[in-house]
Amino acid sequence: MNLSSRVVLKAFLEHSSPAEQSSLAGYLAPIEKQILDKLPKTYGNPLSDSETPQQLLGQIHPSWISPFLRTLSEKDIGIFLAAIGTPLSSAVGKDLLYAGKIPHLSELGKEYLQKTLLGYLTAEIEDLLPLSSLPESPLNALLDLKIDLLNLSLDFLGLHDLCVEIKQIIEKTKLQKINEALSTHQLNYLKILLQSPEPVAFAKMGLANWNEDPEKLKMLIRQRGANRMAKALYGQDPSLIWYVLHKLDFERAFLVKTLMSPMDNSRAVQILIAQILEYITYIGRPHG
Repeated sequence: MNLSSRVVLKAFLEHSSPAEQSSLAGYLAPIEKQILDKLPKTYGNPLSDSETPQQLLGQIHPSWISPFLRTLSEKDIGIFLAAIGTPLSSAVGKDLLYAGKIPHLSELGKEYLQKTLLGYLTAEIEDLLPLSSLPESPLNALLDLKIDLLNLSLDFLGLHDLCVEIKQIIEKTKLQKINEALSTHQLNYLKILLQSPEPVAFAKMGLANWNEDPEKLKMLIRQRGANRMAKALYGQDPSLIWYVLHKLDFERAFLVKTLMSPMDNSRAVQILIAQILEYITYIGRPHG
């Protein structure tokens, strides 16, 4: 029995009467009962919450889909674009420079092609849990973020590293160049971070040697944000990690995955998780 089946079985037993639970549990081997007992509480209700293939594809960044379609003929590309539907098909089609017509497909045909595409995307993970079956975790909040806001998170989390070093810069011209490289929202967030000491410090960014190239600074901040995201995600459920990585564009996801490694200090991990939740709270507020 795989993990997905066990999660559903446990939910079914928990929603049964005590007499039914006792009767049904009698059919389980003792080791299976122990495994079920140790399963954590789920993110949703595995018995009632479900996502269609199209809903799942809607949670995946287009950059993950384009490489698969790029190997197909123009006719087949059009068929798959028809299957995934807008707005995803528009983004993927633009990436592929597809100028052909989008054919009409039956609902059955769409579902088949959607499942084919999901099969390709999930080939790397043995047993992808449905969203509702994920174990409870504060980082499940990342799943509620829109794709663009999740991708933006790395550019905000990296400001924690910038915050540590910017306090040591006294050159007004360099400070001005840093400010010019940041968006208005990033500047506002940085001002908030500067009000408190940074509790988790990694190796220095090396701003003293920065050549004042704004694009280089933006990439450096993004890399630092990816590192914080990666360290916070390490040890989380593999399915949650899969969902988060596939909401990020391929390049950002590759960066996060590369940097994913354990930290010796468990307290530091909890702080990184809290910083991610702080970003989610901040980005959800109205900003004038």
